[in-house]
Formats: sequence, structure tokens, C-alpha cells
Amino acid sequence: MNDFLGAEICCGTYACMNCLAEQGIRPIPDWKEFEIASSVPFGLRYMERAACDRMLTPFVNPAQGIDRAARIWGYQVERWSFPTEEAAVQWMEAHPEEGPFVAGPVDMGALGYLPLSSRFQNIDHYITISVSPAGEADLMDSEYAGRIPCSWENLKRFLRIGKVPEAEGNLTVRSLKAGAVRPRRERLLLSFIGAGQNLARAREAGQGPLAFERCCHTIETTPPYIWKNSLLYEVSYVMQRKYLFLKLLKACCLEEILSKKDKDEIGQALNCQIQILAELAGGLKFGKPSAGAFYELEQCELEITRMMEAATLPS
Repeated sequence: MNDFLGAEICCGTYACMNCLAEQGIRPIPDWKEFEIASSVPFGLRYMERAACDRMLTPFVNPAQGIDRAARIWGYQVERWSFPTEEAAVQWMEAHPEEGPFVAGPVDMGALGYLPLSSRFQNIDHYITISVSPAGEADLMDSEYAGRIPCSWENLKRFLRIGKVPEAEGNLTVRSLKAGAVRPRRERLLLSFIGAGQNLARAREAGQGPLAFERCCHTIETTPPYIWKNSLLYEVSYVMQRKYLFLKLLKACCLEEILSKKDKDEIGQALNCQIQILAELAGGLKFGKPSAGAFYELEQCELEITRMMEAATLPS
């Protein structure tokens, strides 16, 4: 099982890395570059939900993103979707040779081995399931230190999709196997292209920059007790994704994929967003943030999207 490497790395990437490590596959990817390759950090979506728990969520479903990252790195990915948790667990028990498995998204609130798991209902989460030669299952979770021995019956209780929208009504399990790992420069180029495409698609779908505007409208028309905790959580994750964006720019510049001029200009807008987000997080702790902060974030997102489209890349 791998160690905790930082808040920029989300549970889906941890689960994939544990899946690879269990098989002794080397090299283990650079965790942050794997997260970047998923394209999940780029582009925002506002979801209309009574719980106000997806107001600044990724435009791309992380369930699709981790598969994309694995393929960009050159690993072989197989995925199976099941209409019920029972069907998924029965299939894994019957096909241990396909494992280890990355299961998710599942409802984090159903993971009873986590302290206070009920506080995390409807949060999408990913775990690794390893099957021993004797047919016994172990869980590995980025939120838990060590392995968790688990019976197949208990696994049926843990792997609930609940009302997690990212699950799209199915429990998905996947396996990652060794493949021909792509050169770093090629991976970074594909990651940069994917980032730009996500930002443009989010804007064209009425999301992206407008997600900030719609979020602002919600907090102006909805009591704070409904959205405050969720928004604090989401703002912190948006900030972390912006730091990953900066890492992508720096890596692409070093690999001569992106000019220093483009890196600096896009980076300046990103740093502006990070500063506003930090101030927004501080304001949320003590009251309702100003509409002006959301307007500035929207304008920065528009400018970043435009600059990504205009960036000159190698042919």
C-alpha cells in the first residue's frame, strides 16, 4: 500500500496506484502527473442539487478521468459496470484473476470502517480491492492507514453507490495491467491538450466560467447552513487543482512543449485565481463571500480558457 502524498492527489489516483503496486508493476507513475493526465483538474461544473453539494465540481467525471490517465500512461484498462452492488461483488469473487480491482465511485458515507463515515454521504470515492490466492479480500483506502481485511458479505455493504451522481446508476470496477509506458513528453503533451479541451467544452456547455456565477446565485438565494460546509470543501479542492495546473505548465515548459511566455501568462491568471480562492475560503468561515470574488474568478477562468486555446504547441 502506498503512503499519503498530498491533498492534490484524489482518491481515484490513490486507488489506481495501489492497484499497480499490488501487481509489482514498475515504474509507478508520478502521482501528480497521473492526476493531471486524468484531465479532472481542468474545467468546472455546477450541478443543480437540493443539497448544494456539487456547486464547483469537476466538469469531467473522475470515473472517466482515471481511465483516461491510465491509457495516457500506457497501461491496459478493463472496466465492468453492474446494476447492483451484489452483482459486482459476486463477479469479483468469481473472477479474482482479473484483480486487483479499483472500485468506484462508491458512496463514501457507506464505508463503515472510516470514522464518522456518515458525515460523507453522497461523496464519490474510490478504493482498491485485492484478492489473495485463498480467495480472501482486502481493501485499501486513501483515507485509512493499512489494509482492511473484508469478507465478501461486508464488501456488499460497503460498495454502495447511493445517490452519488458520478456513479451514473452503476457500480463500476476496473483493472489496470502493465503496458508500454509512453515517454514523458508525449504524456505531457496529451495532458495539456486534454486540459485545454476540457476548459473549452466546459465553457461551451454553459459551465466552466459560468459555474462561478451560478454558485454565487445559489449562495445569495439559499440559507448558508445548506451550502457552507460543502462549498468550503469544494473551494479547497478547486485551489488544489489550480496548483496542479501550474505544475502542468512548468513541466510542459521544461519539455519545450509550451513557450515560457505562454507559461507565464497562463500562470499569472492561475495565481490570481488561487489568491481569490484563498480569500474566498477565509471569508466563508466568517460569513457570506462577496459576489465580486465570484465575478473575478469567472473572468480569470474565461481568460485562462482563451489562452489555452491560443497556446502554440509543437506539430
